[in-house]
Amino acid sequence: FGSSLEASARPCTHSVAMTLMPMLQRGSGREAIPRRALASAALAATALLAGAAGVVVGVFALVSGCPSEAFSVPLGASRRCGGREGRRGSSWRRAVCGAEAVDAGPLVRFPSSFQFEGLAHEVWRAESAACPEDLSADEAVQQLLRDGFVRVRGLLPRRLVDACSEVVWPLLESRKEAVHRSPNRGKMRQYMMLQPRGPFLSPEGVLGHPLIHGILKRILGDSYAAYQLAVDTPFPGSEYQPLHSDLLRSVDERGASAHEPPAALSVNFALTAISERGGPLEIVPGSHRTPLVEAERCIVSGGGAASANGRDLRVVRLLMEPGDVLVRDLRTLHRGSPNEVSVRGRPMAVWGFAREEAVYGRLRG
Repeated sequence: FGSSLEASARPCTHSVAMTLMPMLQRGSGREAIPRRALASAALAATALLAGAAGVVVGVFALVSGCPSEAFSVPLGASRRCGGREGRRGSSWRRAVCGAEAVDAGPLVRFPSSFQFEGLAHEVWRAESAACPEDLSADEAVQQLLRDGFVRVRGLLPRRLVDACSEVVWPLLESRKEAVHRSPNRGKMRQYMMLQPRGPFLSPEGVLGHPLIHGILKRILGDSYAAYQLAVDTPFPGSEYQPLHSDLLRSVDERGASAHEPPAALSVNFALTAISERGGPLEIVPGSHRTPLVEAERCIVSGGGAASANGRDLRVVRLLMEPGDVLVRDLRTLHRGSPNEVSVRGRPMAVWGFAREEAVYGRLRG
């Protein structure tokens, strides 16, 4: 946050410096203030401003009960967290800390029946997943646009996944007590931001893989960029999340005809095997094109009622092995499920990508 603020404040301090310099250097010779000294003062002012902003964020985190890393939220979260005038702060806290069901924005709230207890249907196991050699980028894009996600088996080499796991496990161990005190994605569930480094930047990984690049390029454009690397981990004692979208959706405001191409995608890859009871992601294929009220009607009916776009909406459970990759439209309804078997936690790495114009910090290749 401080780095972003400093970057945005730099043009302002430069402008002030250029305005004051002629006034401060009207003297001659030794009486003039050196340009370098003035520039140093301007940079010091910028650093002081950024530091003060960091203190404000820290105080707000302390008061609201959110861990500091909870303020690094996925692209678009500021849009979906901002509620009606006068309750913006509480909406932000609900969305970031996971204390309540996610607030989808000023126009649409997720119905109460989207809680686990209200789902009167069987959760289906999604058996189908393509292998890399059986899938082209065009086919993957077609499936992603149709279902809201595409899953590919064994896309990343196991040795690379193991190296990424070695980076993640010590971080998770260090956060266990904090997860007990203040989990940020529901009970005993933590979403932790990572600094991209080491094996996560390997050319054999997500950033360098030709299939992933082909998918991202076709959907987000040539100048797509990474805006986030994180790990999502349910620990023992975690519970079902409400079904939710990660972004505000135009279909909820203006109907199914207002569906737009994705502006952001997540690329998840399993760091450990994710079994039926290991906290797998559950997702509703085709729900990215369906308004929430209509999706609720279809889902609670047990899949017997088709939506307006002809989809028979059901919740499916995605089981994954290390190296499997899931590319997901952030607007597709999904939820985390309880981890009942993995004592250490069940980490899933998450890269966030978006169109370049929507991203401040850019990371490519």
